[in-house]
Amino acid sequence: MSLVVLVTFCRSLGISEHAAGSDAAGSGLTLEDLASGKLKIVDLTYALNDKNAYWPAANYEPFRLKTIATLEQNGVLSKAFSTPEHL
Repeated sequence: MSLVVLVTFCRSLGISEHAAGSDAAGSGLTLEDLASGKLKIVDLTYALNDKNAYWPAANYEPFRLKTIATLEQNGVLSKAFSTPEHL
């Protein structure tokens, strides 16, 4: 991960890129904490697909991904997705 991406990501979490002790973002967390291992980032992402759980009742549908434009036909790749609210 590049430094620019890391700094942007950390800012989005409220982590200051300044030296320890600087509380610019109000969190007291710094990139130094991340680099030293005192701060841990846990990735909770997972792949979306039609196997994801959803409420098994009428009017509920699984995750869907549909290609609406391709590079070959439209000069751009574009997709649309639909997902249950609590997925």
